[in-house]
Amino acid sequence: MLYDYQDFSKNDKKQLVRLYNLGVQREMDHFLKESLLQNQKAVLKNHEDIRPAYWELANSFKDFSKHLVRTYDNTTHRHYPNVICRLLNEEHFVEADLDGFSPEGLEKIKSTLASMRAMDGE
Repeated sequence: MLYDYQDFSKNDKKQLVRLYNLGVQREMDHFLKESLLQNQKAVLKNHEDIRPAYWELANSFKDFSKHLVRTYDNTTHRHYPNVICRLLNEEHFVEADLDGFSPEGLEKIKSTLASMRAMDGE
């Protein structure tokens, strides 16, 4: 079953907001670490012309910025459980990040995650 923000207790809603903010930061952190490695490889490689490597890196930042806009702009509290489950599915969170939830809230997150995985055919 899919749950939305209003289905959670007041404390669990605070946890949803905390995880939402943490998830955005972790997604950016993951991207920056990947792009740092990509940049380092481009710098260390001998190039006749560095411009293609530069533009590849610049485009990756542009694409990630578009991803952030599509994913997080206009997201309302109602969508927080779904966003958090997506971030769980993409392994931006670990089980310990869910420790602040009540048992009922944790069950709702797990149920939403299971429903999302079922819809995706996993």
